[in-house]
Amino acid sequence: MASNSLVELRDHLLTLGDDTKAIALAIGARAALRTIPLLQHLSWDKPLRKRMRKGLGRPRMSNSEIVLGTFRCAATAWVTARFPAFGMSDHFHEIKHAARMAGGAEDAGATAASYAPYAAHNAMMVALAVFEDRHRQYAAMSAGQTVGAGAIGFEHAYAPEPVKPSQASRDQRDAVNRELSGVVRIMWDAAWSDIRRLGNVGNSPQSLLMQALWLTPPRRFIQEDWRKLSERLLERTDEHWGVWIDWYEAQLAGPVDLSEREEIERVSLPNHVWAQGAAFVNGRIFGHVD
Repeated sequence: MASNSLVELRDHLLTLGDDTKAIALAIGARAALRTIPLLQHLSWDKPLRKRMRKGLGRPRMSNSEIVLGTFRCAATAWVTARFPAFGMSDHFHEIKHAARMAGGAEDAGATAASYAPYAAHNAMMVALAVFEDRHRQYAAMSAGQTVGAGAIGFEHAYAPEPVKPSQASRDQRDAVNRELSGVVRIMWDAAWSDIRRLGNVGNSPQSLLMQALWLTPPRRFIQEDWRKLSERLLERTDEHWGVWIDWYEAQLAGPVDLSEREEIERVSLPNHVWAQGAAFVNGRIFGHVD
């Protein structure tokens, strides 16, 4: 089902001609942002092992680093979609690859949370397709992969445990399968809602990017994960997560008041600043650190 959905979305985007890449970036950026609540499913109570596989040659990122990197990656994709002049700037080309890799999907382990940085990574691949002038098929496929990553993450996080045949009737098993399909479809349905909204505004990605992140209210369990994640982050008072929580709340509501200058400044911090961790980076954004 997911594979067919990806092909269907890709093929639809390719029918849009010269608009394909810009619209693919808007669809991908919004899809990546919808996966942020999955970060609640990081292994918070029992941290994952510190060592990574030898090929990476580095220690595992902390949960704070994964969350910060995922916000950075998803926000950079959104800012390039919203303000294309930034995507064409030399500064974007200086930071684009570091931003693309910032979330560290592998660092999140085999958890539903890993699909949030993975989706953000794919959204940045759409941005690279747009601003490195790659073929529009690449942009359309990367947008579909972004939505698909979110769909798989939602399945891992929210699908019910399969009911064993010895414990349930055929009707009960069928109910589980229907619910599973519904969970997988959440991301695809949201992307198609975006496509339909684009048709109502003349295929304007900029108009779509000003809309509420979910055009129909998200399911309760998604809202609950965002609530839990934001509360967890705010408890880390020295890390100043309010700068990202407020930003994400604005995306949920419809980011009409976000300043172009401030948005570009947020994602334009030099790579060496991002490397200093959440407390420093968020303090810099908030204005506490020069």
